[in-house]
Amino acid sequence: PTPEQAIQVYDRMKTLPKAPVAGIDETSDTEIADFEGFLNPVYLPIFLKTAATGDTDALYAIGNMRTPQSVESLVTLIDRFLIDGKPDLAMSAYLQMGSSLPNPRFFDTRYGDSNKPQRQYVETTWKKIYADPLRRLAAHWAQSKDSKYLAEISFIYECVGTPDDLVTLTLAYTKSIEVTKTQIGRAHV
Repeated sequence: PTPEQAIQVYDRMKTLPKAPVAGIDETSDTEIADFEGFLNPVYLPIFLKTAATGDTDALYAIGNMRTPQSVESLVTLIDRFLIDGKPDLAMSAYLQMGSSLPNPRFFDTRYGDSNKPQRQYVETTWKKIYADPLRRLAAHWAQSKDSKYLAEISFIYECVGTPDDLVTLTLAYTKSIEVTKTQIGRAHV
């Protein structure tokens, strides 16, 4: 599609229901919003603009594109959301990155090379400069009073952390232990 047609398609998609409109073994001619199908790069500027306003459908669509440009867009959005004081949206953008981080397990071939496709994807989409915004995101949530996103914090540091991150990583692990103690304590009440 042309950029103009892409905008029309996107605008129309936003008006459609998101949930299935038919039950199991039922059929329906009703169209639904399907943001997994927007893989053409012509949609990226549209999604980037609307994602910047907090549109989580656009974040989802950017994440599904799985291109160097879409990964760069997600990192840019993470950084922007953190600067704007919107850490939940920053985490939403991070969650769309999927297997875009340089996971050390992708590069360990001692037990075969089953991660070769993921490694090749990371090699074509990841840039070292992306690590800093992700580390800032992890540090924000590690230092937050909330006990949210502990697994995500740990994974970010596993993939792109530095020795300087040990303090905030330890803080996140301490929170995780406290949350577990609290949940176990409630279970015994």
